[in-house]
Amino acid sequence: MDWEYPGVDYRGGKPEDKANFVSLLNDLRQAIGPNKELSIAVSAVQSVIDVGYDIAGICRLVHDDL
Repeated sequence: MDWEYPGVDYRGGKPEDKANFVSLLNDLRQAIGPNKELSIAVSAVQSVIDVGYDIAGICRLVHDDL
């Protein structure tokens, strides 16, 4: 999943996109099941991460067995 970038206003984002991204990932996780890989691409810029990503919420949903 590559959403560039939730919550970032200069990309058309809204503050609620931080929670919307987790909801989207949750829906995807439910659709594909717990045994399928779900990975995401995120920004490396801290200011973008701060406004756009709920790291704890994301970590519960994406594949973490590298």
